[in-house]
Amino acid sequence: MLARTGQLRQKVTEEQLKELLGAVSEQQQKEEERIVVTRRKGGGWDDDDDLDDLLADV
Repeated sequence: MLARTGQLRQKVTEEQLKELLGAVSEQQQKEEERIVVTRRKGGGWDDDDDLDDLLADV
């Protein structure tokens, strides 16, 4: 992938490859440890307005 995008400008030694793979592995572990919480604005109570509109049509 790096070679295809032109990010590798010279041949990579075995030691450089090991370091590169180690860095990628560390980055993936950090991403897996991250917890993302997505909250709705207003605590989700905005749905009541939609129900009122639905009942008004009946």
